Amino acid sequence: MLINTAGEAGSLGIGEFTRELDPPGAVTVPATELAREHLGRPVPNAALLGAFAALSGLVSIESVQAAIGERFPAAASARTTR
Repeated sequence: MLINTAGEAGSLGIGEFTRELDPPGAVTVPATELAREHLGRPVPNAALLGAFAALSGLVSIESVQAAIGERFPAAASARTTR
């Protein structure tokens, strides 16, 4: 389970629900905070997609980067010039 929060998974009180997951447990990502920091807006989609790709292995991070670069070329080019 992937959860958008800056908190620790253990502090969420969901252990009884995540124990049965395969793989077991929950992973937290402060996606909204990351978006605010890097984009100036609370849009966590890209950060969550990147986390999903990294955790699941179903989508490569390169594919995620390419898709974001195609959809938001100005943002992608600004990111590479920093």
